[in-house]
Amino acid sequence: MKTYETDRCVVTFLQENDFSEALRLLTDKQIRAFLGGPLAEDDAYRRLRFWTENTDSIHYTVRLRETNAMMGIIAIAPHHDMTVKEISYQFLPEYWGKGYATEVLQWTLRHCYKDLQLSWVVSETQSANTRSCKLLERLGYILDSVIVRFDAEQRIYKYDLATNILN
Repeated sequence: MKTYETDRCVVTFLQENDFSEALRLLTDKQIRAFLGGPLAEDDAYRRLRFWTENTDSIHYTVRLRETNAMMGIIAIAPHHDMTVKEISYQFLPEYWGKGYATEVLQWTLRHCYKDLQLSWVVSETQSANTRSCKLLERLGYILDSVIVRFDAEQRIYKYDLATNILN
């Protein structure tokens, strides 16, 4: 299995043996507050299985290098408009505000450009998720549009990989 590393994290492809740890990311009310709400456990397992079987997307587990504890999931998948890839992310609350998402998203942006040869990516988040909006803006994403989807105002941010990633 291919493994990638950042300063503090290990990133690997999501596998079935990760499901029991990843379950909380899909069933926890706090984590899912801006992601449509928590899923029932059976639905969460179905979603995880779909993620590992879907060839249109890539899902990575993010683990703390020091302890190997699962911290979150990063995905690179078709955006709703199906014309560009979207980077999405979920992290456990105990890892929020410590720079892990920034670190792993910086790696993900470089990976999208250098390894996947993408020129642009987007990330979509609820406007109410101010922490996620600030994170994307800090990383250099530019607000592209504001729409209503899933009965909530969403912000779609674009990132020009070809301009922003140093070769």
